[in-house]
Amino acid sequence: MFHTKRQMYQKFAATQAHACQIRSPANAVLASNAPGLDVFGTGENPFLFLNNTPDTDRLIDALCTRTATDIEIKTDTSIYQVAVKPLGRDLLLTAQEKTSDFIIHQSLSQQLAIVSGVLSALTEPLYLTDAHDVIVYANQSFCRLLGRTTDKILGQKIGQVLPAHDKNVVILKRDDQDAAYTISHQPIPNLHLKMTCSVLRPYVPQSHLTKTELFEEAPIPCLLVNTINQKVMQANKAFGKALDKAPADIENLPISEIFTEESYKAFAQKVDRILARQPDADPVELATAEAFGDKNFNTFVTSVGQEKDSLLLYMVDVSTRKNLEAQVAHAQKMQAIGQLAGGIAHDFNNLLTAIIGFTDMLLQRHRENDDAFMDLMQIKGNANKAASMVGQLLTFSRKQPVQERLFSIHDAFIDLSGLLQRSLAPFGLLKMDIRRNLGFVKLDKGQLTQIFLNLAVNSKEAMPNGGTFKIAANIEKIKKSRPIGNDTLTPGEYVKIMVSDTGTGIDAVHIPHIFEPFFTTKGTGGKSGTGLGLSTVYGLIRGANGFISVDSVPNVGTTFTIYLPRFKEGAPTAEDADRQPALPLIQKPKTETNIMLVDDDSGVRMISARALKTIGFNVVDFCNAEQALEHLAPNNLPHLVISDMIMPGMDGETFLKAIHKNHPDVKKLLISGYSEDIRRQASEEKETFAFLAKPFDLKQLVQKINEILGY
Repeated sequence: MFHTKRQMYQKFAATQAHACQIRSPANAVLASNAPGLDVFGTGENPFLFLNNTPDTDRLIDALCTRTATDIEIKTDTSIYQVAVKPLGRDLLLTAQEKTSDFIIHQSLSQQLAIVSGVLSALTEPLYLTDAHDVIVYANQSFCRLLGRTTDKILGQKIGQVLPAHDKNVVILKRDDQDAAYTISHQPIPNLHLKMTCSVLRPYVPQSHLTKTELFEEAPIPCLLVNTINQKVMQANKAFGKALDKAPADIENLPISEIFTEESYKAFAQKVDRILARQPDADPVELATAEAFGDKNFNTFVTSVGQEKDSLLLYMVDVSTRKNLEAQVAHAQKMQAIGQLAGGIAHDFNNLLTAIIGFTDMLLQRHRENDDAFMDLMQIKGNANKAASMVGQLLTFSRKQPVQERLFSIHDAFIDLSGLLQRSLAPFGLLKMDIRRNLGFVKLDKGQLTQIFLNLAVNSKEAMPNGGTFKIAANIEKIKKSRPIGNDTLTPGEYVKIMVSDTGTGIDAVHIPHIFEPFFTTKGTGGKSGTGLGLSTVYGLIRGANGFISVDSVPNVGTTFTIYLPRFKEGAPTAEDADRQPALPLIQKPKTETNIMLVDDDSGVRMISARALKTIGFNVVDFCNAEQALEHLAPNNLPHLVISDMIMPGMDGETFLKAIHKNHPDVKKLLISGYSEDIRRQASEEKETFAFLAKPFDLKQLVQKINEILGY
């Protein structure tokens, strides 16, 4: 029978085009096709070919726990779609390489985007057709010329759109009169798809044409350059306008002075290929030197004249696109760093939950006058401080939920001082003048960190050779409304915070725009910025019913003045909580209570289960959701299910939703190291489960359980 099954498996594997392998419960290879042997091998770990990419652990977990998973994994050189699927008691492994499809798709998309970007900048009517004369692109000038919308043109054969035309001339009705247009056709090289670009121009008798008129009136920047000495012979009006200079000021200048050194090298190589009569229709990107502004041109170069002694440069200004690309690249970089910070914070919160939990268990065995008691309190206090630092990581990664609450502004700046000093390192010096009894402000602590971290980073960039970043705060009562920036400061009692630096300052012309989204002064000197830092600061402060203004003197420094509404009473600070002695855990449950605990972190699972059992709860724990679901039985349902959010295989949210669907009366508690997504999902599900953020101590866990169960 076993031999027959192997034969059946082998026949199945042989019919598969991609890598396929079947393994027994003991991880022995039962059947495999040739690609399967090449990819998975016959060793204990069939996923070595993935070179320990981050998602490999999910596949190994699926192999060990005999659960299904199907994920796309990118290695340094390839892309694979890898699946693990149960096949009775055995497991089916499949892998399909998708690298070539991805590269072709990516290359084609990039090339089409470049072509579309170039064509959209041209004002002459034009269209693109494929190998079957079907229109795949038409610019707005072409649509206006025909009096049709884009959706009435794209997808049509050119003969249906321009019925009375031949290859070179078309007659169109314009203002109730016939107008003749010439059509020039140019194949687009270096695309995987065969395309032709066709441009319509008003027909003009040859006797009326002069080369000078065509050059001067061209709607895009053009240069005529001497091939021998590579000096500008003539510049048209559009080029002078792009550089904000008179064409006469540009003529007779060497190309090497107008453009950067790197751009000139690329241009010289292009000219060498043209003079060697090598086919080269691709544009070369030229960036202007600092003296000519910050411009980027996609430039098409062709030789002209009987002796080929001149070069004609057709230039498309792509400066805006280049700036947007830089902003997108910066945003992607920050997103990647944020994701890394969020992942690190999540793992640290698991560790801190276990440390705090085991410390709480030990505290139950010692009185306050024991030497060991104070040692344990030090451990717990430092763990709580570590949790605060992890919270800053979550704030940076934007995975921390917004939780507005009252807190002491003095204590908040004491906690924040270390982070601000590190952000100013190595040359910046932090000074703080924050006295006690300033009262409380109502804000999310993560947002407060974001506000002053943004200001500190801006000040550091304004002080490249070092300087002082100072924060001072006091109480100010506003009796009458008065202007502050573009807003009006309303009467009331405020905490006034002055943030100043000794940097290069801000030009007066930029002050009115400093809080506008995407406004940045970092476009030159090799710097780049998204222009979102100060607009974010403004939005957070106004969201807290506060106000902000800026004063700056070039080469002296900049001062931001912030007003936040002051409150006289607030919740106990974290520092106060650390001073409180550890309280005994809450009393045992009034009735017999069964709890199912699911968490893939062994430390969190062990201490939580042990503590709950000590109190008197009946606890059964599992390391993954699949095992927990198998254990559930209608005649033996728990009163409460506690589940971690991020777990291999089925995640916590999906697990709790499955339980809610079949057993809506069972109470549910979700725990996690970060909670941005939880707030969204809980809102969508009308809060079908409660939530507790890690790290938590045992008292907080038991209080949450009693709250959910109504004890």
